[in-house]
Amino acid sequence: ADAKWLVVEVDLSDLIALGGKVKFPRCTIRHIGDRASATQFLIANEPRAAGVAVIGATLQAGDKELCQVGAYGTATAGNWGTATAGNWGTATAGYWGTATAGYKGTATAGDEGTATAGDEGTATAGNWGTATAGYKGTATAGEKGEIRIRYWDEKTERYRTVIGYIGEDGLEPNTHYRLDDNHRFVKVEG
Repeated sequence: ADAKWLVVEVDLSDLIALGGKVKFPRCTIRHIGDRASATQFLIANEPRAAGVAVIGATLQAGDKELCQVGAYGTATAGNWGTATAGNWGTATAGYWGTATAGYKGTATAGDEGTATAGDEGTATAGNWGTATAGYKGTATAGEKGEIRIRYWDEKTERYRTVIGYIGEDGLEPNTHYRLDDNHRFVKVEG
């Protein structure tokens, strides 16, 4: 929270790629601030930022609109909207919406929505919704909802998905579930 975020301008010929990050001998600092101000500056001043997921950005979209951010970002869309966030991000969509978050992300969708979170993520959907979480993730759905959680099957060397239906086999609405060592749904304590 106390980190300073810098937006810098660098000549592409000066960039040295280091596998997921870069270094450079010189740059021009265009903005210094917190995460919110830096990402907003980038979105407002870099035309290419309009068409890509900006790491750390916080964006909102209205009903039936799309909202997309990069890692560590927060995306919120209204009813029938789509919110997508990268790793460690948070995506929230309203009724009938679709919320998707990457690894260790949090995806929340309203009634009849679809929430999908990556490995170790948390997916929550409202009534009649579908919550899907990746490996070691947790899933929650409302009345008549569906939960899905992936696990790694060592015997066949592939991922498998366990599907549960709220109101059946003891699965309760608005309750967080994970898979135990036998790949059965268990309530998450605390």
